[in-house]
Amino acid sequence: MKLFNEPATSAPPYKPGFVTVAVGTKGAMALKGGTRLSWGERLLGGYTSYYQVDTRRTTIQFGKLSCASKVSGLEFDVIASLTLEVVDPARAVQKGISESEPILHQPVKRVIEQNALNFDVADANAAKLAIEKALVGLKTDLAIRIIDASVDVRPDERARELLRTIGEEQLVI
Repeated sequence: MKLFNEPATSAPPYKPGFVTVAVGTKGAMALKGGTRLSWGERLLGGYTSYYQVDTRRTTIQFGKLSCASKVSGLEFDVIASLTLEVVDPARAVQKGISESEPILHQPVKRVIEQNALNFDVADANAAKLAIEKALVGLKTDLAIRIIDASVDVRPDERARELLRTIGEEQLVI
């Protein structure tokens, strides 16, 4: 997801859901709600670049990740979706966070892998709840806030086959 556009030399028109960030010699300044720089700020602040930062809630989805379960050799297949928003547009521009997925990929992967290790493949629902809770509490950069997480946790094909075989054996017994 692209958080902000390429810099413009003049302030772009106001668009709902976007915040204009002016960058100059005195740093970055967020112009919320369509406000404009004053004459003095334009003259003395040296603001030469303007960015439109998308502050609307957006959902990004991470591809399927295979991660180990509590039982050696059995794995989960996990697909995660995060709903997030930019809460500090000026910081996002200053830090150069033009896209959220690259900075979130490794922390999200780490959280999923750490939590999946605590559960057996038969406990996929419990793993799902634990991973979702951990993802919502994930702290990344202060410019971005994770609002909600949705995770699909399933045993991988080998684990499903093993669970099916175990179920059939229990039926025979």
